[in-house]
Order: sequence, then C-alpha cells, then structure tokens
Amino acid sequence: MKKKTKKIILIIVSAVLAVALLAVGTVFAVKYIKNNVGTTVISFESKTALSGDNVQLSFEIAKNHGIWGGQIKINYDATAISFVSCANGNVFDECEVNDVDGSVNLLLNQSELKSSDINGIIATLSFKIKENAKKGDYKIEFDKSTNFCDENAEIIEPILEGGVITVK
Repeated sequence: MKKKTKKIILIIVSAVLAVALLAVGTVFAVKYIKNNVGTTVISFESKTALSGDNVQLSFEIAKNHGIWGGQIKINYDATAISFVSCANGNVFDECEVNDVDGSVNLLLNQSELKSSDINGIIATLSFKIKENAKKGDYKIEFDKSTNFCDENAEIIEPILEGGVITVK
C-alpha cells in the first residue's frame, strides 16, 4: 500500500507541476504575441487647436515586422489647414517630402537595402490652422495610393489609421 500511495502522490505532484508550467508558458506566449505578432499598424495621433495655431501631428508604426520603405500620401482639408513642414522620425533613414495643396507626399526608405523592424515615430508633420478655419473636425488621412515594401520588394499592407485636428 505504501508503494501505491507514493505513486499516486507522485502522479498528483507531477500533474500540478505540469499545469503550473503550462499556465506560466501561456502567459509569456500571450504577452509575446500581443507585442510582436499581428498586423502592422501605422496611425496618426489627433490634436485640438484654435484657428491660427501651429499643430504638430506625428504618425507612428507599431508591430513592424520589417519594412524597407514606403510611398505615403496624406490628405487634408486645404481650406482650413496648410502644410508647414515635416520632420523625419526614428524609423526610416531617409525622408523626402513633396507638398501639393491638400496632400503631402512622403518617400521613406532605409539607406541600405535592409528592412527595419523598428517601432516608433515615422514622421511629424507641422500644419498651420488658417485664421478663417471653421470650428470642427478636420481629418488627416492616408490616401489609397499609400504603399510599403520590404527589402525584397514584397508589398506590405499595414492597417492605416488617420487622425483628426479638432478646431475649437
């Protein structure tokens, strides 16, 4: 009877340890997946301003699995907002900007032919709210023509989330 009792206790202890290890492993796996796996997201922040104000609006990338470069077109309401400047962020090495009334075109890439998996601010755009801007929300949106690729010229399709400048 002693051998049988020892065997049962050993089986129960082993089962409890296995369940505990499984639970700890699951927690770490969920944290890893939540932070590192999933669709890449590129999103603008939103801001509130008064007419006549200058506004800096950053857009950033999260869950970056490797992007070498991109051609980004950002649309805005030129009747209420004017583009002032663009500052490159910490994700891409090179940033070229072309402003056409109502849209900003950015050409971003790494200086070497190697994709970046850095998460962070892609660029910060500065806008001037026109003095005659009416109160309300003005969307800052990614155009459908926006595209990204990796070092092998494979198209990357991140989720693109625009922002809003609310004029009070």
